[in-house]
Amino acid sequence: MFNSKLWEKSGHWENYKDDMFTLDVEKEKWALKPMNCPGHCLIFDSRDRSYKELPMRMAEFGIIHRNEASGALTGLTRERRFVQDDTHVFCMPQQVCSSLVACFLAKTGSTDRRRDERVV
Repeated sequence: MFNSKLWEKSGHWENYKDDMFTLDVEKEKWALKPMNCPGHCLIFDSRDRSYKELPMRMAEFGIIHRNEASGALTGLTRERRFVQDDTHVFCMPQQVCSSLVACFLAKTGSTDRRRDERVV
């Protein structure tokens, strides 16, 4: 559960507030998390980081809550609470390609972990 100010800052509030479970707590609006993005950004931003720490990968099997209309999710009927396998990669622009390759290699169980090679 996060304060609505975080959801506003991340841009999620404008697009998803109608599908979020919201609560009024001590005269402020809060919401159960419908996605993990802002939480991972808070972890990343919890202290100063060096470029040497990048790429940084965060993964979570997080419980999320969505107040979506029945049938809004393909194949699901009004699922309100479920676990989402979610990953965010924080990297420099020149690390995007190799980070994507590393994610796919990890998914397939490969041990080839090229980090800084340019993939074309």
